[in-house]
Formats: sequence, structure tokens, C-alpha cells
Amino acid sequence: MQGHHYGKSLQVACQSNYQPHLQKKFEETLYRIEKGCAFSDALSAHRQIPQLSLDMIRAGNSQTSLDKVFLFYQVLFHDALEHKLNLLRSYIPPLLFVLWAAF
Repeated sequence: MQGHHYGKSLQVACQSNYQPHLQKKFEETLYRIEKGCAFSDALSAHRQIPQLSLDMIRAGNSQTSLDKVFLFYQVLFHDALEHKLNLLRSYIPPLLFVLWAAF
């Protein structure tokens, strides 16, 4: 049941992907899912996804809450990226001031 849901999502990704090498990998993964392979096992066949991510997918699949696991990590990584960008942005005004003062 879950594999079918993720298979549909992967099908949409295949149709909207403009990078041929990734599209081929998506199609191969979709084929494995349609043949009954677990979602995480189908993804691991390409060795493109980090092991930590595959472990998270397996954990989510085992609890039938993969959507919630993906959402949690998406929010977590987005917040971490936003923090780093804000930190970088905070360096720009003082740096410009130092450069302005030097000339």
C-alpha cells in the first residue's frame, strides 16, 4: 500500500524531471517498486542517497509514518540552511564597513 503511494509520487517526479540521467534512475526505482521492492531498498540500489537518509526512510516505512519523517527532516534542514544564510548575511554589513573605512 505504502509503496504504491510512493510509486505515484516517483512517477510525478519522473514526468517533471528534465535531467535524463536522473529520470532513468527514477524510472528504474519506480520499476523496482512496482515489482514489490520496498521503497528504501529500491532507492538504495543506485547508491545515490546517503545511508542516513535510507535509514530514516526505513524507519518511517516501518512505522507507516514516512510522510511525517520526511516533513520533520525537511523542516529541520530548511531551518539549518536558513540559519547559515542569516549568519552569512550578518557578516556583509560589517565587512562592507571595514572595506569602506579602509579606503
